[in-house]
Amino acid sequence: MEKVLITGASSGIGEAFAKKLASEKANLIITARSKEKLNTLAESLEKTHSIQVHVYPMVLSQAGSAKTLYEEIKESGLSIDVMINNAGFGKNSRFLDTKMEFYKSMIMLNVNSLVELCYLCLPEMLQKNEGGIINVASTSAFLPFPFSSIYSSTKWFVMSFSEGLYGE
Repeated sequence: MEKVLITGASSGIGEAFAKKLASEKANLIITARSKEKLNTLAESLEKTHSIQVHVYPMVLSQAGSAKTLYEEIKESGLSIDVMINNAGFGKNSRFLDTKMEFYKSMIMLNVNSLVELCYLCLPEMLQKNEGGIINVASTSAFLPFPFSSIYSSTKWFVMSFSEGLYGE
């Protein structure tokens, strides 16, 4: 059975991916900030669908966390057959009304961690000649949005990076 890594799996689109893939009997590796939410989701999916769910709480908006996540997964003896980079966040405000540290955290999660996880996971997928990566962007990627300029810019990056990587 395939093992699918889902970032941002504790709610929203990530949780929906987890539920859908579990219903199709995929084993999951799930990560998000909330250990409690992840454990609750894992227990429910394992019970309902008779699959394995591996939980890795991680704050991917911190520098170095993507590599730490990858290393912990590999140390557990797991392979990543498919990766869904879903974790991300945004904020609506005037640009100067938000602290720079908040923006750095958003860019770290929405861009840096996503790129690093692709960089770490892709070689094994290529070696096996199978696998897949889904990078979740947003409709905000298509136009610049006032009061959400950093978020829409990071999602444009995700879209452009993903299309370029696919072309390679």
